[in-house]
This record gives sequence, C-alpha cells and structure tokens, in this order.
Amino acid sequence: MERIKKYLVLHLNVVNARGVTFHIADQSHRGMDFGPRVGGYNGSKFSASNGIQLISASHLEWSQRDKILYVRGSNSSKDERAITVSVFDHGCIETAVYEYNKHFGGKDRVTEYLPDEMFKI
Repeated sequence: MERIKKYLVLHLNVVNARGVTFHIADQSHRGMDFGPRVGGYNGSKFSASNGIQLISASHLEWSQRDKILYVRGSNSSKDERAITVSVFDHGCIETAVYEYNKHFGGKDRVTEYLPDEMFKI
C-alpha cells in the first residue's frame, strides 16, 4: 500500500524584536485526515519528537503553554491568519513541521521566505 503524501509549509512573514510572524502557505490535509492512523482510525494530531504537537482543529493558533500548534482545520475563513511566536518557539515549530513532512513523505521544504527583492532599497 502506498503511503499518502501529506505536507505542511509555513510562510515566514516578519522577524523582529517581537518574534517571528508566519502563516501557513500550504497544507495538504486537515481535520481527521491530518494526522497518522491510530488504531485503524484517522487522527487530527501529530506529535513530534521535541514535544510539539500539530493539531488540525479550527485555525492557526499557538499554545505556548501546551506546546501545541493548531494548524488549518474546520474554520477555513481564517486560513490566511498569521501569528507571532518567539524565535525559540518558531525553531521548535519548524522542527515539528519538518518531522511531519518527513513522516508522511511530503514536501522537503518547511518554510517559504519572503523574496529577496523585498529587502532591496
């Protein structure tokens, strides 16, 4: 049986003293199709080795206390929502997204960056 290719790609918007602002550029699956099959059932959660959980529930949101990145889910009206997290948390989130993509054989890239020409004066 061929594995289903699932992926998640983040788009880096801004890095400044407040932290890193990003949104989801592309996500192949959402809801109960997002995570791995557990006990014969599809799941909405992926747990990375660094303790970060990726959960497809409603919309993009970060719970720093619980170490959960809620990704696109049932509320598609907020699909383009951007959030700001600390630089440290963003690094942990990127690691979790990398593991998700590697686990499901999806895209190699984790983050899309702003084009270089946006930084030319």
